[in-house]
Amino acid sequence: MTKRYPLQCIGHHYKGRTHSTYGNVAWLKEAAPQVVWMNPADAQTRGIANDDTVYVFNARGRIRITARVTPRIAPGVISVPEGAWYTPAYRPWTREGV
Repeated sequence: MTKRYPLQCIGHHYKGRTHSTYGNVAWLKEAAPQVVWMNPADAQTRGIANDDTVYVFNARGRIRITARVTPRIAPGVISVPEGAWYTPAYRPWTREGV
């Protein structure tokens, strides 16, 4: 599995909501945008810069999310905040579904 999925994905509590509660509050989403944390070494290997939009995926699915490149997470690990609301019609890059 590590050849196909070389990064371990963990979850952390998100400061903009409690689990999914308050996940629909627009000003909280603006104040604390949801991002995936990634170590600079892993980002460099993949050609990813801070604030790039990336896909995080495994055999069960994928998400589209902004990357936060930071040494505050260990190499080989990414962290996606838990509790996001499922919004398949929301396309922030086109402003559709807002």
